[in-house]
Amino acid sequence: MEGGPDVGQCCLSPQDSFEKKTNEEEADWSDIKAAIDALHASKSDAAAWRTGLEATLDVDLFLRALAINTAMVNWDAYGRMNHNYYIYADPKRDGRFVWIPWDMNEALFIREPTMSVLLGNIGSKWPLIRFLLDEPAYAAKYHDELEAALAGPFAKDKVDAKIQKYHALITPYVVGPDGEKAPHTLLANEDEFKTALVGGKQALLTHVANRHKAVKAALASVGK
Repeated sequence: MEGGPDVGQCCLSPQDSFEKKTNEEEADWSDIKAAIDALHASKSDAAAWRTGLEATLDVDLFLRALAINTAMVNWDAYGRMNHNYYIYADPKRDGRFVWIPWDMNEALFIREPTMSVLLGNIGSKWPLIRFLLDEPAYAAKYHDELEAALAGPFAKDKVDAKIQKYHALITPYVVGPDGEKAPHTLLANEDEFKTALVGGKQALLTHVANRHKAVKAALASVGK
């Protein structure tokens, strides 16, 4: 299913929030309804609430995706925009939903104000984030995933090397004699591309370094 308006809002029906990509002819929304009901169930017994939610959603996988998304900054995603994700009821996970991000073209996108690492500014409009991070057990897992992101997929040396490799690869086709020419370019001048790593407004290496500092500072504030 492709997610639409504000996943998890109790006032919206599953038909309003999701577009089926498989089994379209079936008018059965019971699985996603069960997940939404579990998310909005009473939290008076936190352990029971977590058990109910985890029976419908791979929570650990969602928290991992959220941590990586936040660490690198992706503005066009759930938490800011109500699109750009799918959920899949995975038979190998007993039908539990798996969160699948997509359309990552604004990943590593630099914009002020910078995204909050601990997502304290995310309100109840985004219940799948807010409810999970208000639960201490899930908040701790999110902090662990942020730490793992810095050491794994968003490791600075690894990301820097990949950025530099692909910047060098495309350079001859963006600037220089064989580079992009108006009106078939979004660059105002060649310096915008040459300073894309360091020194420019959207300098990627600088952004990666700043996000590492921000995540480490946020984790230190919660005793990590």
